[in-house]
Amino acid sequence: MDLSSNSESKVPVLQTATALAISFMICKIGAYLTQLCKIQGGTLPTVTAIVVFLATLFPAQFGYLAPAGDTLAMVLMQVKNVVSSFVYWCLIKCLFQELTP
Repeated sequence: MDLSSNSESKVPVLQTATALAISFMICKIGAYLTQLCKIQGGTLPTVTAIVVFLATLFPAQFGYLAPAGDTLAMVLMQVKNVVSSFVYWCLIKCLFQELTP
């Protein structure tokens, strides 16, 4: 039995927490700026512009958070799969209820 630790397979907790905190702040700032300028539907482009601007200014810091992005993407894909399966199940159930007399 091998008890040695493998740091490559561990979830980067500090990086993940930092990435979540920065993402939350960027989204809140983007939403605030969009409301301040009264631009309907402009939150996503504003957040994207902020991220590109910050990643250009601080490439090393955002590069440090990249492994956390991979981890978050993997978790969110699993959540999407569970939600999609539930939605498909509900649609099929509703469809069969309408077809049966």
